[in-house]
Amino acid sequence: MIKISLTFLLLAFLILQGCDPDYSYSVSADENAVITQNGEIVDGPIKPGRHFKIPFIQEVHLIKVHRVWEVELHLKNSSEIKAKLLWQIIDPISFFKLIQNGATEKNIGLVLQNKLNPVLQSINKNEILEIAVAQEKDPFYSNYVTEKALNEIQQYISDSGIKARLYFSKKT
Repeated sequence: MIKISLTFLLLAFLILQGCDPDYSYSVSADENAVITQNGEIVDGPIKPGRHFKIPFIQEVHLIKVHRVWEVELHLKNSSEIKAKLLWQIIDPISFFKLIQNGATEKNIGLVLQNKLNPVLQSINKNEILEIAVAQEKDPFYSNYVTEKALNEIQQYISDSGIKARLYFSKKT
């Protein structure tokens, strides 16, 4: 009797595995996962490792959390300085909700760029040069100019799970 039960369990396991080989999933070191069921978030953020899900019912969404996206900004008043906006995901669930609403990484970069460019055009060339020199020594240097610019996009990024910072450097 035990032999038949074990055979049945093994057969059932193999059939289920053949029907949906995704009963388990891996989250790599640079990712977090968000689990949805019927379109609703039921678990997350899930840290790296091997995990299990309910086949056919739950869906796994992997989010690259340790990646830094870079957006080139245009400075009309300074041809010798490059400006970049660097952003990364700090809250995978909020970011997933933003992506579910139709945003993409490229769209996010373009929106941030469009919101920041007018602010950057109003900054004095000497102030930008001063920031670039300071950021060569300390990449995390920030002052009232960079904080003012980041405050312009704060309304957009506050609920999106994104952290942003400005970086200026001399063109070589």
